[in-house]
Amino acid sequence: MELLAPVRMGPLTDTIHQQVQTRVSIIICTYNRDALLLENLKSLLKQTAAPHLYEIIVVDNAGSSATARLVASMAAGAPFHRLRYYKEYRNGSCIARNRGLREVNSAWTCFMDDDALADSCYVEELLAAIEKYPDATGFGGKILPRYLTTPPLWMNRFVQTAFVSQLDNGNAEGLFDGKRKWYPFGCNMVYTTSFLRETGGFDEDLGRKGRVGLTGDDKMIYLKAKRAGRKVYYLPRLVVYHLIEPLRLEKPYLRQISYAIGKSESIRTKKQSLPAQGKKLADVLWKMGASVVLGAWYLLQRQPGKAYYVLFFRYHILIGFLR
Repeated sequence: MELLAPVRMGPLTDTIHQQVQTRVSIIICTYNRDALLLENLKSLLKQTAAPHLYEIIVVDNAGSSATARLVASMAAGAPFHRLRYYKEYRNGSCIARNRGLREVNSAWTCFMDDDALADSCYVEELLAAIEKYPDATGFGGKILPRYLTTPPLWMNRFVQTAFVSQLDNGNAEGLFDGKRKWYPFGCNMVYTTSFLRETGGFDEDLGRKGRVGLTGDDKMIYLKAKRAGRKVYYLPRLVVYHLIEPLRLEKPYLRQISYAIGKSESIRTKKQSLPAQGKKLADVLWKMGASVVLGAWYLLQRQPGKAYYVLFFRYHILIGFLR
């Protein structure tokens, strides 16, 4: 079901949309987080780029009716923007992403989480990169945490990528490869619409369902691009600020996300081949051993909290992988 929020469009706006093709579609999948979604949409409606160059697609993933009213209200207050809303009744973040992908009319598709704030120059930076790198299939940028409570003392660089999705590969542009760690995370990733559709979109066996579930869908998309010889670039000025709720720093959530990472990697590599799964298991075991050494080092530095969570993280990844 599509719900187009009531948008007041005058003759000038109609003319602009007729003359200029929307170049980027930004998909926001959400599930009952209207307060965070509100801030996300505010950031996307205050971009330095001209509003006719991009559209925003909100996919309500089996959430409450309040989300539809919120999007309608935001659209009514932004008559020069194209803001669309769809209700997806099947629960699952990958299902929601695929639903949004089916509705895209632009050459490029961007995915951003509902708890992320886009930098005011986000769309402008993305459009500049599209022009600069005509050989690109995808882009990813910085994800910087913005804590809604005091950051815990135990947070460290060995767990922050998993626990708060922080991604910062420095200030130099270039390909995601061996020199630049990671890959575009789901909180801030962009691919050509044609590539996403040609490769079947997101694996619906992965991804979250509600507030919990699996992960790894963004990694699988990147690996598809890499195996196909496509180029995916890191853009340091393509920045989102990830809002970190207190819930994300509580032990039950951290246990769930760690377990989900392990389980997702097991599913992903098993789909490749049994040797790939065995190779990944060896990697998981090696990192578990390394975390013991790292934990001991933190204890010597009188930082028991950091030691505990490094071991906690790797232990639950191992359990998730084995189960």
